[in-house]
Amino acid sequence: MPNIYIEPHEDGYSVTIDGNSRASVITRTQKQAIDWVAERHPDVKPNIARVRDVGPGPNKFRSK
Repeated sequence: MPNIYIEPHEDGYSVTIDGNSRASVITRTQKQAIDWVAERHPDVKPNIARVRDVGPGPNKFRSK
């Protein structure tokens, strides 16, 4: 199973599959990105970047 990441992007949210340098899709909302992943990869829980400030350090992710 691939790791899938949903992260903020200047045009909305990007969905990136592990191993790819480019986004698979860019959506306007986080929900659209989550729905896109659920439709195409129903067995994978995406890693979703937290939008709020959670302090210093590396990117923080939550699972759906």
